[in-house]
Amino acid sequence: MINLYYKRSIFFTKLHLSTSEPLEKFRRISEIFGKEQEADQWIKEYDQKVADARKQIEGIIKDGETVSVVQLSSQGLYVLAAEGGNYGSTTIYQMLKLPPTEQALNMKEGFENISLEVLPDYLGDHVFVYVNSTEDAKDILNSAIWKGASAVKKGNVYMYGEFDDEFVMEDPYSLELQLETIVNILLQKKVDY
Repeated sequence: MINLYYKRSIFFTKLHLSTSEPLEKFRRISEIFGKEQEADQWIKEYDQKVADARKQIEGIIKDGETVSVVQLSSQGLYVLAAEGGNYGSTTIYQMLKLPPTEQALNMKEGFENISLEVLPDYLGDHVFVYVNSTEDAKDILNSAIWKGASAVKKGNVYMYGEFDDEFVMEDPYSLELQLETIVNILLQKKVDY
């Protein structure tokens, strides 16, 4: 019983002290369970998948263009930070190295809850939109403010989500699915050109 309590205490202490970066969290958790070798192998393979993905999407986001990640939900409108965000922002910004806006770089938390009126100030040249459900997004997506945004007018909006749990979690399986989904969305854009 004491051993289980001790392991649990170490687990939550290490997890709490970890960075917001999911691979570092995974590495720390693997240490607790004595699975460092397996974790290192998975990370090596994942890093290769990320490198391959970057090559596949090269040129879709042009030099000088920026990317923003927005979450639309029934609770509000959120813009996700370049670091510490969620809903795919880690995959978009940190793994694929897509360039964030100044606002996303300067956020103190992992996100900002904003009003629709200021949304255009937060949008990059390309916008990834995570939606909890189509119903949650309907009012925003049909608004004049949204339709008037430069990225929207240019067709540089990438919708994803709608109850896809892989965008809420940061476990290895979810990270692989996020990578595959985001790359496929961008490759579809490349085909449309």
